[in-house]
Amino acid sequence: MHLKNSHLLTECAYRLKLAMQDLWTALRILADVERVDRLAKAFKACPKQHEKSFLRWFHSKHGEWFA
Repeated sequence: MHLKNSHLLTECAYRLKLAMQDLWTALRILADVERVDRLAKAFKACPKQHEKSFLRWFHSKHGEWFA
């Protein structure tokens, strides 16, 4: 294999890796949207006192997301 062909294969592999990362990110975002939708439906069915308790718990576990 020539050096030129080696570079092209490396570039192709790198571009494939980036494409797979984009696909994985898109799938994770879609899964997160579905989770948020389920959570919103659960909130609608939940009494207000439980909602406040859940939000306090969620913020203690995932507060760094909102910092």
